[in-house]
Amino acid sequence: MKTKIEFILPLSNQVIEILEEVKQFTGNGQYVFPSFRAKDKPMSDNTLRGTQRVLYK
Repeated sequence: MKTKIEFILPLSNQVIEILEEVKQFTGNGQYVFPSFRAKDKPMSDNTLRGTQRVLYK
């Protein structure tokens, strides 16, 4: 986090259900969207932006 200040963000039950479904594909790692190259690192911002371009054409 840029500010280095930790905060708690409550999640709705629907979001928790979605995250549980995603876990089937990503495993029990630290990240919901891990890097394709290294599972101990998050997916890059550019990868996420690239998927948005494909989805919203």
